[in-house]
Amino acid sequence: MKDGTTRMAYKAEHAVDLDTDIVVAVNVQPGNAPDTATVIDTAIDAAVNVEKAGGENEVQAIVADKGYHSTKVVTLAAELGMRAYIPERASPKLRRRTDKDLAEKRAVYAARKRTQSKRGKQLSRLRSELTERSFAHVCDTGGARRTWRRGLASVAERHLMMVAGRIPSTIMRAIIGIGGRGSLQGLRALLQTAWTHVERLLSTLDRLAAALVAPMAERSRAIGG
Repeated sequence: MKDGTTRMAYKAEHAVDLDTDIVVAVNVQPGNAPDTATVIDTAIDAAVNVEKAGGENEVQAIVADKGYHSTKVVTLAAELGMRAYIPERASPKLRRRTDKDLAEKRAVYAARKRTQSKRGKQLSRLRSELTERSFAHVCDTGGARRTWRRGLASVAERHLMMVAGRIPSTIMRAIIGIGGRGSLQGLRALLQTAWTHVERLLSTLDRLAAALVAPMAERSRAIGG
């Protein structure tokens, strides 16, 4: 850690589709792996998963915070056909890129321009909302912040299953506007209220039917008598 202490931890990355709030890729790395060394792998995994799932759209852009910015990252993203919306880190000195390759310069300047655009700011807000929400649901509410498993493969398997458990609630919210246990509690109360009204309606119909049938029954007895 920055203060010199050692923390036994893994680092999880979620690739979230900003249109649907669905996590399309999960990448678990050792805790000391830098963000700039793992973001491209996560983006490639997302593109492969979307293709395997038969998605109509392709991964078009990478939206991340400034911790993921590097010349290598934005250059690789451009080579893969993905637009990078990654802000640069603040620097006390003016960065000069006279020693960089022309392709690297173009990628960095294009990423800078996109990030400062209206579209880039909108995507950045969506990233903050949806990506951080996925971590809150899985790690905090879902209890995946801590694990008692050992080994990268085992930890990655458990985290993947925790993320998979979040997807049905996301789909439910998209289709019917409700999802999650809290919302289902509200749905239960709504169904109970609706059923109460249905029972009252059935009772009223029974009384009405009885009121209509009774005179007919009396008339039948009178005729028969």
